[in-house]
Amino acid sequence: ANFVKFITLVMQAVKRSILAMVGEGRPMSLKELPGAFERQWGTVFEKSRLSLQDLGDLASLLTLFPQCFIVDGAGPTVTVMPGGVKLTPPKEEAARALWQRSMSLQPKKLFDCVDLYQDNLEKSRAKILVITTEAARKELEDEAKVA
Repeated sequence: ANFVKFITLVMQAVKRSILAMVGEGRPMSLKELPGAFERQWGTVFEKSRLSLQDLGDLASLLTLFPQCFIVDGAGPTVTVMPGGVKLTPPKEEAARALWQRSMSLQPKKLFDCVDLYQDNLEKSRAKILVITTEAARKELEDEAKVA
């Protein structure tokens, strides 16, 4: 529920940023959108929390709100739909998919990586044990041949 509110509020702020920058019914370059948002609101346009990696992702996100945004992939540009239509939250399945993607794009915390580190350490130790065991076995065979 909090993530849906977050997405909805950010998209409302995006709509207001576009309106302030170019006005209703006029296209704005998707490249300009994050900067316009940051200037308008004095905060970072949090791409990873919004499930965004590139402009294609931004265009896809905006298409989840067809009542407010017209996205032209050729530009790529976005236009606020004329008429002051209210922005509504995304559908539940879309919001859930966005949340899952957002979680996967978040930076990993140090303690989240401890299990992976320990697994890799054990694998490395096992490889070293095999290598040293083989070397010792070969050395014993070589000594037996000499004797």
